Amino acid sequence: MGERAMTRAELASHQRDRVIAKVTPVFAKRGYLATTVDDLLATGKIGVGNFYSLFDGKEDCFLACFDRVSVEAQERIESATEGVTDWDRRAYLGLAAMLEYFCADPSAARIVMVEAQCAGSEATARYNAILDRAVAWLSDGRQGHPEAAELPPSFEQASVSGLAFYLQQCLLAARRPSAAELISETSGLLLEPIIGSDRLGRLTHR
Repeated sequence: MGERAMTRAELASHQRDRVIAKVTPVFAKRGYLATTVDDLLATGKIGVGNFYSLFDGKEDCFLACFDRVSVEAQERIESATEGVTDWDRRAYLGLAAMLEYFCADPSAARIVMVEAQCAGSEATARYNAILDRAVAWLSDGRQGHPEAAELPPSFEQASVSGLAFYLQQCLLAARRPSAAELISETSGLLLEPIIGSDRLGRLTHR
C-alpha cells in the first residue's frame, strides 16, 4: 500500500503497548501478588521469549502498566485544564478529570491506587511520588488564599492521604460511587478548606 515499513524498534514498541493494554486488567483483577508470568503470557498472547525481550519480568511489566495509567491520567488532567489560569478552577477541573478517568476505567485505577503498594519498592516509590505531587499542588493553592493560612501545617499531607485511602476503599467495595458522587465528596475534602464553600459551590454549579 506504499506505507513505510515499521522498524524493529517501532514494532517492539507497538507490541509492548499492546501487551500492556491487555495485561493491565489481569493485574487489577487477580492482584499483583497472585498474577503469574503465565497469566501475562496467556492474556497478552505472547511467547515467553518475546515477553522477556519486552520486559525484564513481572515487576517490570507491572511498572509499565503503572506508567501508562499515570501518563493517561495526566493527559486527561492537562486536557481538562488547558488554558485555565485560575488555580481554583484548574484544581476543580483537574480533580474531576482524574476521577472521571478512574471511574471509566476502574482497572487502571486499581493499578495505581491499590496494587502498586504490593508490587515492590519501585512501584511504591512511584505511587508515593504521585501523592507528593498532589501535596505540593495543594500547597500552591494555599499560598494564593490567605484565609487558608489558619489550616494546620499537616493539612495537605493528611488530605491527600485521606483521599488515597478513600479511593482505595471505593475500588475494593462491591458498589462504587459514581464520578459525580466522587467529585462532590473529594472536592469538599481537598478544595473547600482552601477556597471556601461559596467558591466551591460556584465552581460546582459552573
